[in-house]
Amino acid sequence: MAKHEGKAFTVNFFAFIAIVLNAIAWIFNLICNAFKLELSIGGMSVNGLLTSISSLILTFIVLYMAYGYAKKLSKTWRIIYWVIAIISILAILFGVGFNFAR
Repeated sequence: MAKHEGKAFTVNFFAFIAIVLNAIAWIFNLICNAFKLELSIGGMSVNGLLTSISSLILTFIVLYMAYGYAKKLSKTWRIIYWVIAIISILAILFGVGFNFAR
């Protein structure tokens, strides 16, 4: 049985989930391309949805880990971190790849 170790376990768990979702999206994409299928949920491509969710999870994991480093730096670097973090999340939600806001 897995040993639960607090924050590290949680981060590792979400990283694992993101990788699994990304692998499922990749396999799903291969199957859909091979059989010329186009499946969607509410007008959204299933493959795009899985990829976007995994990308969002991975971004939050990276931001969480980077915050641990940035909080030890000067106030200027912490501000730069928050600006980049906000831009990264907004890019995923509204600009890069799948658009969750539609």
